[in-house]
Amino acid sequence: MFKRSALAFLNHLLGQQSWARKRLGEHVGEVAILHCGLLALRFQVTAEGLVSEVGHEVEADVELRLPASALGDILGGRLDDLSRHVEVGGNARFAETLSLLLGHLRPDLGAALSPMLGDALAHRTELVVGGALSQTAEIFKRGPAGLAEFLREERQGGPLGQAEFQVFRQELDTLGQRLAQLEARLHKH
Repeated sequence: MFKRSALAFLNHLLGQQSWARKRLGEHVGEVAILHCGLLALRFQVTAEGLVSEVGHEVEADVELRLPASALGDILGGRLDDLSRHVEVGGNARFAETLSLLLGHLRPDLGAALSPMLGDALAHRTELVVGGALSQTAEIFKRGPAGLAEFLREERQGGPLGQAEFQVFRQELDTLGQRLAQLEARLHKH
């Protein structure tokens, strides 16, 4: 499931950038594998300049290796920092293209949500998701000690007390109701 989701996300980003699809399209049929800690993502370039899943029986033209701690940078949207961690082996031209894409493709959650939620709510959602991803990134960067600390805090009720949690839950319920009202209004028109 992780692999399909990661490839779908990458194709979504590529779908928004014609220059990136064109550049990647120069490598049709080439295979890359991205290792990040215990995770491995193997993909092949399609004629449309997108990527598709490929089996393990196909040899990779390029291998990119990132330490597990780099997953924090990826989740936190700090892709510029990846270049100092990545180890590359294989076809230099293909590796250069992949490095260029890693350095320049950026998700724009606000733009994706704006048509459905409106600019203001999309921006607020982007801020909340960004904050959550930054916290998750920090957990991954700190490694096992960070994960253990996070789990310990969660077991003790986490950083929010019961009262704060109830306020947050009410705000979330209100937001859900407003979103349902907005959807209903949109469907009327």
